[in-house]
Amino acid sequence: MTAYELPEGFVLDEDRLLEAVRALAAKRSGPTAEQVLLAELLDHLLAGRAFETPREAWRARLGLRGRVAELTRAMPGLRFVEGDA
Repeated sequence: MTAYELPEGFVLDEDRLLEAVRALAAKRSGPTAEQVLLAELLDHLLAGRAFETPREAWRARLGLRGRVAELTRAMPGLRFVEGDA
């Protein structure tokens, strides 16, 4: 059982996560070119999705954050770093 809940009908697997990370990383340059901020990633993955309430949107972001953390732990070459905020 997972400690997070994804939005209804939302699927995030390794391929989709890697595709999103690569798309965002391609837009960066310099010393941070290989870093993708979690907030950016969540915005990218949830783009175009409508939520009825702010609470629903927040729960979706929390659920997706949990899934991203879970997937990156199992994916070579990716690392999830907890923020301090």
